[in-house]
Amino acid sequence: LMKKILYVSALFVAISGYAQKNQIKFDNLLQYSFKSSEREISDYESFKTNVYFSSTKKASLFEFNSNYQSNSMAIVKGGKMISIASIGLDRVVKTPNAASYTFPTMQSTGETLGGNANFVSMNKKGNFNGISCDYYTLTSQDVSEASYSDNQVCFCVDTTNKTKNLKAIFPNSNIDGLVLAYGNSENLNDHISLDAIKKVDLSIDFDFDSEYKKLENEYTEYLAQFEETEVDTAYATTDVPVIAYDDYYN
Repeated sequence: LMKKILYVSALFVAISGYAQKNQIKFDNLLQYSFKSSEREISDYESFKTNVYFSSTKKASLFEFNSNYQSNSMAIVKGGKMISIASIGLDRVVKTPNAASYTFPTMQSTGETLGGNANFVSMNKKGNFNGISCDYYTLTSQDVSEASYSDNQVCFCVDTTNKTKNLKAIFPNSNIDGLVLAYGNSENLNDHISLDAIKKVDLSIDFDFDSEYKKLENEYTEYLAQFEETEVDTAYATTDVPVIAYDDYYN
């Protein structure tokens, strides 16, 4: 009996240690929303984002809400993104099943976030929620989007704030700080800006790196099967016997 008790105790300790190893703890909640001083009606007015930020593991849990989508979630870590299907009451994270449809978006977003992001000062000040910040345009040699290459995307960042979440989103950026606002440099009146910072104590059991690798492998296998199907289809098409016109009628 004592051996069984010791075995169960050791197993419990091992499982607990594994869970803690793969646990992501979020200690800050950053709440953002869309604002416009020019438009009375906007498709984006209902857009709100909760960003749960982990200062220890440099990870962020994004929760998006708008008229068009509710509780759409994603975790960003190390310049990579994983879409989240749900987080259970047991704090276990579930990802979408169809990697063939969801992984390409995760991959392209990761290429954008993980690129060499260069923030260039606009020599312009801003103030959101009582916090002053400096405007920067974002450029990246690794991103092909015109909005980046034309210096249209801009961020207002407080580089002196003790809460820093910029590098949790763009790990290869040349600056770090608290993101106060995000928008278009040609129209600063329309922007997504910070409403509140709250201290939280939220933990989830999620091995980000292993899950990303699993989704990546599933997508690679899907592409291989798709290419194999295309080859088989092409072979079957070329293998159809051709009957000469004269032979058919003679």
